[in-house]
Amino acid sequence: LMIISTSGMTLFCLTLSFFFFNDKEPSALALISLIGYIIFFSLGYGPVPYLVMSELYPLEIRETCCSIAMLTNWVGAFAVTETFPSLVIAITAQGAYLAFAVVCALSCAFAVLVLPETKGKSLEQIQNELHGRTHMPVRTSMSA
Repeated sequence: LMIISTSGMTLFCLTLSFFFFNDKEPSALALISLIGYIIFFSLGYGPVPYLVMSELYPLEIRETCCSIAMLTNWVGAFAVTETFPSLVIAITAQGAYLAFAVVCALSCAFAVLVLPETKGKSLEQIQNELHGRTHMPVRTSMSA
């Protein structure tokens, strides 16, 4: 989902950049680009990180790590919102959306190269893979 999501987000940031590069023509392109971006964001990049966090962090540190990750997420969203007008003035709207497309493409590369696949795996399997263990130790007796 993350690869599909970030690929679509990259595509629609590029089309929005093209819209501004092409003197805001055709006007429908802006609407289609924004709607497309929102759809692809909603498919993966919006909800999936919240789910992945609960699968990646060990139970002992999950609360702290999820809190830090959410704080980072909201600080990043605030920074983008606050700096966007200045960014448009500095590098134009087409440049701003092109920069966002690059960030989305880098996010896609991250999803392909770093993010582990968790679909159909138990929490134990995911944790073992993250720690380099390929199988669970088998207990041969009932004693601890």
